[in-house]
Parts: sequence; structure tokens; C-alpha cells
Amino acid sequence: LGIMEYTFLGRTIFLGIWLFIPTIFDLLLGVYRCIRIMIIYIFKRGDKKNEKKLTLEFEPLVSVIIPVYNSEKTLKRCVESVINQTYSIDKIEIIMVDNGSKDNSYNVFQQLQSEYHHVKMWWYKSGCGKARALNAGIFYSNGAYIINIDSDGYMSRNSIESIVKHFIYNKEVSAITGSVIIDKDEIKETKGIINKLVQKCEFMEYLEVFFIGRNNQSSTNELFTMAGAISAIKREVAFKSQMYNADTLGEDAHMTQQILLFQNGVVSYCKEAVFFTSPIEDFNRLSIQRSRWQRGALEVVSLFLDKEVIGSKKSLWKMMISDHTMTFPKLIWMMAVIYLGVIGLPVETIVLVNLIIYIAYSIISMLSILISAVLLKDLKEVRKYTLKNILIFIFMPLYRLILSFFRISGVIYSLSPESSWNSIGIVDEIKLGIKAVFSFGKRDKNS
Repeated sequence: LGIMEYTFLGRTIFLGIWLFIPTIFDLLLGVYRCIRIMIIYIFKRGDKKNEKKLTLEFEPLVSVIIPVYNSEKTLKRCVESVINQTYSIDKIEIIMVDNGSKDNSYNVFQQLQSEYHHVKMWWYKSGCGKARALNAGIFYSNGAYIINIDSDGYMSRNSIESIVKHFIYNKEVSAITGSVIIDKDEIKETKGIINKLVQKCEFMEYLEVFFIGRNNQSSTNELFTMAGAISAIKREVAFKSQMYNADTLGEDAHMTQQILLFQNGVVSYCKEAVFFTSPIEDFNRLSIQRSRWQRGALEVVSLFLDKEVIGSKKSLWKMMISDHTMTFPKLIWMMAVIYLGVIGLPVETIVLVNLIIYIAYSIISMLSILISAVLLKDLKEVRKYTLKNILIFIFMPLYRLILSFFRISGVIYSLSPESSWNSIGIVDEIKLGIKAVFSFGKRDKNS
């Protein structure tokens, strides 16, 4: 090709155009989402103010289902966040469903029952798995609205009130997903520069995913999945569904698609309903989590593929293109850049083009974080923390690149016949690989 004969500018343009497709897809989509959210925020600000001022003349009974699995350390805080809601406590029932705990979670429940004897709370047992726990909780529930939350975090004080208002103010809504935010206080307690940096990136990622991503999807009723940590369903909608699917790791996405495709329902986003969750411990746990999420998403897509072909909803194929299909060309392009260096493209050209792309991705992340901060006006401490750590946007492209590798492992993991919450993490895989190499070398020497 005579690459070496090109001028520096010519080589840069050549490589830039070659990387154009996977890059421009993300950049344009990112800018579009940010602009769209700001337009929605500006034009619907009055409606949101009216919704906040809406008084509930009648408070319907709400059932809060909490699947419990080895939650001894976090269950008390979780339940107390429900008890301390602005919503009347006599209109809330708390249903804890144990799905195989081996710690003292039940003792925590007994303590809560003794301390808050005026609160309606029950403890049930189900088969293993979160889906079975949620299904059991639904059958035991009595509320007009069923709210599901995880046991390893806590709700903001006005979450239940915001959910009920959202349902009443928007009669067409069948189900709701709330916002999930990483607990900033736990990040502050984390030791180790790398782990803390990863957790701050995760914090910013969650803001982008919910305040920008889910917000956009909700505006066109194209949510792929309700948040597993906090979601709500009308009672009649839940009982018309096939319940949560215990045969997939993506039970929340499966329920979402049931509502959209089978009931032609509306799944909405309520950003005021906030659930604070713990940050991921380390890279190993992060790789396991994202690999599991990827497999769950692919399982759900496969289950609804036939229905999607004849249906009118776009959430499935849009999700596949933006979050899954484009992952492969990005990685292929990245590997190919290395190949171009091998065959003679100057290193300075490769570095310059990739630096430009990295800066572009960083700017999009900064824009998303700033818009998220605008939408965080009711959570002043979270907003303050976000703006204080705004420079994390510099690391977001690298963080997302690492997540792409984890997603690829999830695709490979999906080829195995059985779903499992407990898979091997990237760090453990590396350790096993090194151990295998040394074991092979030792065995070969002995032979």
C-alpha cells in the first residue's frame, strides 16, 4: 500500500477514516443522547414540578419485596430505609424472601421485628435464585404496587412516594425502574488507589447509564431492562405476566420485555426513586458481574427473538446493536491498529489518531457527567461529590474499554449450557493460566 510514502497528515487521515465507523457510532450516539435529555429536561421541567407538588389524597398499600441472600451485614440498613420513607409506614408491607442464605440474616430479621413491632414485615423462604424469591414475594404480596429492591443497599427517603406519584400521575405506566447510584461514602472508605479509581469510574458510569441512558430509553418506551436493584410493577400487571424467569440470569430484563411485548405496556423511568448500592470490590468482581450481565442480556434476547420479529418494539435490536454488536468491531479495529504498526505505519501516527479518539470519548463522558449533575439537583450531596470528582471523565474511555473485554467474556460464557451467578473472574482466570503454564513446564521437564 505504500503507507510509508504517505505524508504525516495523509497517514493520519488514512487511519482516522479507517477507525471512523466504530468511533463515530459511539460519539454521535453519545452527543445525541445528551442533547435529547437536556431538551426533555427543559420542556418537561414544569410537568415534573407539578408531579412533585401532587398530593396523594389516598395512599394505596405498597408491597416491598427484598430477596435475601447472605445479607447479614446490609439487611438492617436496607429495611430501615424502607421504614423511614416519607410514605406512611402503615401503608407499606415488607416481604423478605430468603433464597438460600447461610449466614445470620434471619437473626437480623428477628431483631428488626422486635425493634419495629408496629411495621408489617414477614420472612419467607424460596428456592435458590433471585427470580424464585421475587416470584414468591409477589404471590405473598397484597399491595396495589409491588416494589422490588436488593438487600445490599438502601433507598432514598422519598423513593416510594415518588413511585406511587409516578404511577398515579401517569395512568398508562405499567412498571417503573428507579435510579441506582453507587454509595459515595463506601468509595471514600475504600483502600488502594486503583480500586478507588475503578469505583469512581463505576460511580460515573451508573450516572450516565440511568440519568442519560435509561432516561432516553424511557422517553420512547424502549427500556431494555428495569433495574434489578429498584423497580416497581402494578399488581395486575405482575399477575398477568409469566413471572420472573428462573432459567436466565437476566430475570429483570425478561420481565421488562414481557410487559412491553406481551402486554403492550409502558415501562417508565422515575429518577427520583433512588437506590444506593455498594461499589464493586475489585477488578475480579467487576469482570464476574459484567460477564453475568452480558450473558443474561443475550439469554433474554434469544428468548424473545421470534416475538421481536413480528412485534413493533425496537428495544431488543437497538440494545444488541449499541451494546453488543458494536463491541466486536471496536476490538477488531483496536487489534488491527497494532497490525498496522507491525507492517510499517509510523508509531507517532497511531498514537496521534488514538489520542484524538480518546479525547473525543473523554469529552462525551464529561458532557454526560455534567448533564447528570444537573439532573441530580434534588440529591445535593451526590451532586457535590460528582462535580468534585469531575476529572474522572479522563479515565472513562479506558474503563469502558476494559468493560468491553469483560462483555466479550460474557458472550463466550453464554456458550456454556447452564446459567450460573458464580463464574470465574478475570484475575482468577489469569492466575489459573499462569499456574497451568508452570504446571505444564514442570510436567514436561519431569517427563
